[in-house]
Formats: sequence, structure tokens, C-alpha cells
Amino acid sequence: MQDGEIRNTLLQLGLINQYQLEYADEWVKRSHDSFLNAVLELRLINEVSLLKYLATLEKTKYVSTEKLSKLKFSQRVLSYISSERAQRLNAMPIYLDPGSGAVVFVMSYPFTENRIEEIKDIMQGMNVNIYVALPSAIDALIKKGFFNDASAFDNIQDSVYEDIERIVRSMFSERSEGTGSDVDTDNRLSNTSESPDMELSPLIAELPDIMLKEDTKDIVVDKSVSKVTGIWALADEKLLELINTFANILDAMKGGQKGHSSVVAKKSISLAERLGASREEMYYIELAAYLHEIGKRSDIHITLLAIHADDKYLEAARSSYNLPITLFSKVNLPQETVNILRHLYEFYDGSGIPDGLSQDKIPRGSRIISIIDAFEDLIHNPDNYAGKTFDVSTAINMLRMNTDILFDPKYVSIFAQILTNEEMKKKILAASPWVLVADPDAENASMLDFKLTQQGFNVVVVKDTEKGKEAIKNHTFDLIITEVDITPNDGFDFIYSIRKDSRYINVPIIILSKVSDPSSVERGLNLGVIDYITKPYSPDVFVLKVKKTIENFNQQRTYEEKKQRGVSGSLSEISIPDILQILSNARRTGLLSITSSKGTGEIYLDSGRIVDAIFGGLRGEEAFYQIVGWEDGTFSLDPDVLMLGSTINRSTDGLIMEGLRRLDESKK
Repeated sequence: MQDGEIRNTLLQLGLINQYQLEYADEWVKRSHDSFLNAVLELRLINEVSLLKYLATLEKTKYVSTEKLSKLKFSQRVLSYISSERAQRLNAMPIYLDPGSGAVVFVMSYPFTENRIEEIKDIMQGMNVNIYVALPSAIDALIKKGFFNDASAFDNIQDSVYEDIERIVRSMFSERSEGTGSDVDTDNRLSNTSESPDMELSPLIAELPDIMLKEDTKDIVVDKSVSKVTGIWALADEKLLELINTFANILDAMKGGQKGHSSVVAKKSISLAERLGASREEMYYIELAAYLHEIGKRSDIHITLLAIHADDKYLEAARSSYNLPITLFSKVNLPQETVNILRHLYEFYDGSGIPDGLSQDKIPRGSRIISIIDAFEDLIHNPDNYAGKTFDVSTAINMLRMNTDILFDPKYVSIFAQILTNEEMKKKILAASPWVLVADPDAENASMLDFKLTQQGFNVVVVKDTEKGKEAIKNHTFDLIITEVDITPNDGFDFIYSIRKDSRYINVPIIILSKVSDPSSVERGLNLGVIDYITKPYSPDVFVLKVKKTIENFNQQRTYEEKKQRGVSGSLSEISIPDILQILSNARRTGLLSITSSKGTGEIYLDSGRIVDAIFGGLRGEEAFYQIVGWEDGTFSLDPDVLMLGSTINRSTDGLIMEGLRRLDESKK
């Protein structure tokens, strides 16, 4: 577009006013630069004006960075989405609208169909409203919410204007290419009563304590107020945390059971979620898990395995199964939680206590907690009924040997699969490159941690060289980033000590420092660092340099070194969709090779996105659809592979769902 068209468009869209237009014109005359460059260089377009326009385009509301910076979170709202997904989608839930009951998300422009559908899938049928915000503001919100970074919004203004510049340039780039021309700006801006001026309520943004009570009340009881009464009708995450703390104190008094109830609660929720429990039911299960040991004997730990093995535990169970309910009788526990607690010692075959319930007649929460409780007792409590602890594999086998008698066989099988997936997830994620950041500047270190984690790296941050040396002993890093101005040894001495370790003779090191005098730079380069970069710097450009440095380093590895870094396993342990979901959420790069009775297939990922697939004579999506449904065989992950190019543009979730749909169709 010509300067004249850009001038008129910016004015019509309300992104600049007449005074700013004239000021930019004067700048153009003096600098001989383009009008768009003048507007952006002078920072004449403010955030709110741009957000109003973007909100109009998306027919929604907007939330400014200032309002987001004041937002406080309910932990239950945070639980709607994982940090990995929030980073990948650049979207965050912020509150539950007490009027409509909808969960409100903020998301960066543009609202693509894939991102919207993924958020709807996450919310499982709940109403969702999506408001627009700038990418850097959402990044800061993620850091603040998930990583407790109180400084996430500090010094964010430069990033905000980088967003503004990028969005505005892309608007006119699209127009010049013919993809976004002839915008009916008058029509879009005339409907200001519907969205752009209706910014997120200041009451909710600035007084979130009011928001939290309304938020959690609706979520916990699912608008069924008659089912939950007393204090529990107003229960929120803070109350659950209080109960958790109380349970932990009592657990600690029992010696070998420190933190037991918290672990049982966490794993019970994980199993309940896999079984398709509602949010309300998971709340009742979580509450029961926190309370299940309260009031019971401290010298023994009663589980179904213990009751079945020794009458001593049976008698203890008879006398204590109702104690948590009795102790909390005056606070009117939810009846669902009471039922779970009452029937924790029922056997699956109907021979347990107190009522001899069997199979599906036993509350689902009771069946879940009894499995987790027994498992944790086996692997962590040396004073259990057997008098010793067991490894995870043996403990699972002991549970399996008692299915149909004590435990629900389906639930034990799913729990075992969860544990296997967790272990495989650790192996898969550990195979990705490791980066050590040694920097006493907490803000810079936190920002680098976030940026590098976004790119799929495993990041370890240390604030001094002693902790840096300790980290180097415990991990094998692919890249080390260090500040010169660090204690107790400076960065140069730290590098010298690193090079003494035979494993790190060739590992690349980058100095990122506020020390910028020529003699220091020369000294660093003489120590063999890849680069000496001075602060301030561009984080995004720096991350690109890190990626390229690690790619070059990996290509120099021997075949044996690459083989050791890879991960392999059986598809009987974890499915291909689960592997891909782990890699996608963690934004990993690499080649996933699968060998089965149907042949050998290859799936390529770049920063968590599936970009290519090869099977036989097929390539791209059709090859992927052939591979994704394989259930037998083995897999291996090579994190150091070079990409062959991109032939797939569809989202990972979309690819998996389409592949499984085709598989189901073929079986009919």
C-alpha cells in the first residue's frame, strides 16, 4: 500500500488521531522514511487503540496489559489448562463469569479455528468466552500464574510495543498481498456498544477476591447448591489447601507417612480424570483423599492389602473406618465425600467392610483411593504390613494379583498405564537438549528459562557458580550460558572449571553479560566460548542463536553419542497419540521412528508441531494417518535429526483425531 492509503486507513481505524497523523507527516519529511515506519518508530499507536480494533475484528472484548497485570488467580481456574498448552496456544483462562457461567480466556490475535477448537475441547462442553490481549501480556500472565513470577509484568513495555509493531506491519503486509484489503472499517467500528469499548470489568480485574468466591462456588457445586451445604458450598482452592496442610501435619506425626495424603489426593485426581469423572466428582474425591487418614491409628497404616493379609488390620479398620466422618460431622461434609470415606475398606468381591458392597456398588472414589493408598503404602512406607518397601513394578504387580478380590481390575490397569506414561514422559522429555543458565539476575534468568522452555529445551537455572558446578555434575548439558559478573567465582573461572571436566571439553558455552569492556570480551573469546553477547540484548534473537548452536553441536556428535541420547520403547507401554501429545505439549523437535508388523514409519516434529511423515510410498498427512493407529511394535525418538521440510500444516490434535476417526471407520 502507498503512504496515502496507510495514512487514511490508520486514521479511519482509530489507531492514530489527526494530531498524530500530522506529527508523523512532519517526521516523514525530515527523515524521508515511509509513513508506517514513522508511526511505528515514534510509537504513536497505543495498545488500547489496537486492542479495540482487534476486538472489533474478532467480535469480542479486549483486556489491556495493565488490567492483566493486576489479575489474581483462582488455582481452580488455573487447573483448566496445563502450562505447556497455555504457552503453545498463547491463551489463558482468567475467571469464571458469575453472570453467564462461562469461563473467560484471553488469547492473542488472530483467533484461528484450531486454537478456538482446542480451547473448547479442553473445557469439555463448558461455555467459553475468549477476549483478545497482546501476546507478551499473555506470556507474562502465564509466568505469573504457573511459575509464580511476581516480576513477570515488570519492564514489559518494550515487548508490548514489539507486539504492536509486528501486528500492525502484518496488517499492511496482508493488505499489500491482497489478503486483507477493502476492510469495512466504518461498519466494524460503528458497533462499539457490542465489544471494543466493553473492556474487562475493572471490578473483576482489580478486586479478584470477590471474583474468586463466585468462581469456585459455581465450579465446585456445578450450580447444584442443594447437594452441598455449609462451609463446603463456598469452598475454594484456598480451603482445600488448608485441609491439605492440616492433613500433612497429621501425616508427619505418623513417621513414615509424611505427605501421604497429598500424594494420594494428587494421584487419585489423575486416575479419576482418566476415568472421565466430572469436575464436581473430582472435588469430592480430592476432599476424601485429604481426610481419609484423619483420626486413625498412627502406629499402623490400614490398606486393603493389609486388611486381607492380617486380622490385626481388619480389627483396626472396623474400629476406625468412620472416624474422619465423625470428626467432621459438625461441618456438614458433602454426602458424596462421606460415602467415599465410609466405603474405603470395601473389597471388590463384596467381602469387605462395613457394608459388604461389591464392584460398581462401591463408590467410584472409594475404589480409586483404595488403589492409590495401597500403592503408596507399598513403595514408601517401610512399616507397612509387609515390613518393607517395594519398587514400582513390584507394587503394581501386587495390586494386579489382587484384582477381582480387593481392587477394581479396570482401575488398576488404567493406573498402571498412567504410571507407565509418566515414566515414559520423563524419558522422552529428558532426551531433549539441556541448557544451563548461570545468572544472578533473577529477572533475566526467569525470562530465559521461559523462552527456552517454550522452544522445547530442558532448562536448569542457577544463581551462583557453586550451584552451577553442582548442576554440571548431576546433568549432561548441551549448552551453557553464563554471566561474567557472578559469585563466588566470576564467569571466567567458572568456564575454566567446566573445561576441566572431560565431558565438557567440546560443549558450547555462551557468555551473556552486562560486562562489556573489550578486555573482558577478548578474555572470554580466548577461553573458547561460542559467543560473547552483552546486555541489553534481544531475547528472541538470542533464543534463535541458542537453537542454531545446539543444532551444530549435535551434528558433530558420534553415532554412539546420538544413540545414547535417544529414547526407545514399546507401543505396549505407551500409544503413538500419547507420545505425540507429550512431544507437542513440550514443544519438542525430533524424529519419531515406529516399527510394527505393518512396516516402518517416520514422524518429524519441529518445536512440537508435526511437520512431516513418511510411510512406504506415502508422505505427509496420508502417511501420518497410516501410522498413528499402530498398536504393536517399538518406537525410538532421535532429538538430533535434521528436518526434511514441512509437508503438514494441520494441528497435532487435529491430525490425531482425524487419524483415529479413520481407524474407527476402517474397523466398521
